[in-house]
Amino acid sequence: MVKRKISTRKKGITQGKPLKDFELSIPPKVEYIALVRQVTEDIALDHTPLGASAISDFVLAVSEAATNAVQAQRKTAIRHPLLVKYFLMPDALKVEIRDRARGFSPEKLQPLPEVTEPGRLLHENGLGIFLYSTNSDEHSISSSRRGTTVSLAKFFPAHQ
Repeated sequence: MVKRKISTRKKGITQGKPLKDFELSIPPKVEYIALVRQVTEDIALDHTPLGASAISDFVLAVSEAATNAVQAQRKTAIRHPLLVKYFLMPDALKVEIRDRARGFSPEKLQPLPEVTEPGRLLHENGLGIFLYSTNSDEHSISSSRRGTTVSLAKFFPAHQ
């Protein structure tokens, strides 16, 4: 099994056990993405000191990762549910989105024009990694033939 991983770290995510964790399992259907968004927002509002703007940004990143997971599984006709795990750490909210598609090679992604370039408008897809990096404080993608896990973290204000 070949495992590929890309990661960006602005700070090291807290190691160790989470203070709380939550798990959501959804069918790989786009109509369940709204549920992922709502659960992410509710957990952030109820269990973190994050402000409305930070929560909104983070929900966008999580939503993008869940949408990509649904699309990946639909391409391969895999019907297993997607797993969305939430970890409330002392300094961050961490979310992992796992699919069971065949995985992909992040390093083989075709380079696209920068999002600020007019030519970027000709490309409908390809914003996932950009959205992860601009709307979370840390992200990583781990991919193999057994699936892909996107991990996203948003640090609390005192830890940024």
